Amino acid sequence: MKEYGFLRTAIAVPQTKVADVSANVQAISDLIDEAEARQAAVVVFPELSVTAYTCGDLFAQSALLTRAEAGVEALAAHLKDKRVLAVVGAPIPVGAGLYNCAVVLQGGQILGAVPKTHLPNSHEFYERRWFTPAASLRGTQTIRYAGQDFPIGTDFLFCDTDNRDIKIGVEICEDMWAPMPPSGRLAAGGATVIVNPSSSNELIAKSEYREELVRQQSARCNADYLYASCGIGESAETATSTKRAPASRRPSVSSTARKLCLPMWTSKAWLTTAAHRRALPTRAAPGNRWGRFPAGWRILTPLTVPSIRRLLFRRI
Repeated sequence: MKEYGFLRTAIAVPQTKVADVSANVQAISDLIDEAEARQAAVVVFPELSVTAYTCGDLFAQSALLTRAEAGVEALAAHLKDKRVLAVVGAPIPVGAGLYNCAVVLQGGQILGAVPKTHLPNSHEFYERRWFTPAASLRGTQTIRYAGQDFPIGTDFLFCDTDNRDIKIGVEICEDMWAPMPPSGRLAAGGATVIVNPSSSNELIAKSEYREELVRQQSARCNADYLYASCGIGESAETATSTKRAPASRRPSVSSTARKLCLPMWTSKAWLTTAAHRRALPTRAAPGNRWGRFPAGWRILTPLTVPSIRRLLFRRI
């Protein structure tokens, strides 16, 4: 599909077992294999999919964090001979803080990790009990985790070297619901695809509201938006999980647990309307050379972000 300017993407919703990292890694690996077999270029998993979102105070246990690190290492090894780019969720300790992260893997390497910026801390959510917001990192850092060195932060994009029009930005769950979602800044810096690993619960009328948020944010960013929410297996005592995985810019929304949703989108014809973003200068992330990443993916850091006035009034 790439030669015709399309990118095939997948949203994968595995059946999760709370705090059972081995079972979760196996379920993720199976869906990665299916995505690779169906020629998906990108596959996105739910928030904290390696451990499950509803581990509660188990996130304070070093045993769970050690197993999560081993699980991410196993997933990286599983991807060694595959071209698909996978985005999974895992808790990553950095310094004195624990960060709710989306980990981007491809070709056996961890390309980078993006921590959650906005932590929900009201009603049924109390993430600040366990996690630290991304702002505490104070910029991009290079860490050693799962046997590899890679950057962690919120100010970089992942670029397909075979198609420079494809630049992926990452935000996590609550980030989309915030007054100023990180995806707006990422789109201003050149992102043409936004991925969002999420673990959103179900309330009356929330599903329709959530899907409308996805559509609206996709429109604001002028970018495709991949939203992967959790499915069967999360703790019912903490939250009733959604089994839907909405994504914008496709004709219908349909996925079930243990299944793949494979929309095809991102044509060159559409991307020509975003030429002003592609023209923005970019630079390699600190400590990372362009040639380091395998099979055609590189990491970029937005160098300049146009003002809101330019974004609103510039002709496309």
